[in-house]
Amino acid sequence: MLDDDREVLSRVLFAYENLWIEAMKYKFLAEHPDADPMEVQEKLVDQAHSLFHPIIHALRDGKPLQELAQGLLQTVDRPM
Repeated sequence: MLDDDREVLSRVLFAYENLWIEAMKYKFLAEHPDADPMEVQEKLVDQAHSLFHPIIHALRDGKPLQELAQGLLQTVDRPM
């Protein structure tokens, strides 16, 4: 993979991370209307960082992505 491709893909992942946070927040708050939106946001940001950042760093560092990508895909649908 070329360096430009890695940069583009890492930017796409960062954008997807932000969209994922907002979508999961909306879904969670719809199911739990009494939840504190700021607390939900903080928890989702922490979860997103633990899910997305390892693969983004591996991508930028030229490390293997297969295992990280599979882990991301298996957990990305489960909020908090």
